[in-house]
Amino acid sequence: MVHIVEIKNSKDLKNFISFPDKLYKGNKYRVPQLHTYEKSALF
Repeated sequence: MVHIVEIKNSKDLKNFISFPDKLYKGNKYRVPQLHTYEKSALF
């Protein structure tokens, strides 16, 4: 099931941006995104 939640503060934005890091933790083939770029693009 998918839940759509509005990002209301910087804590929510940080959790949203860091979700792929938690999802793909331990995957040696993953190249992580630049969090500062994502934050500036989304906020």
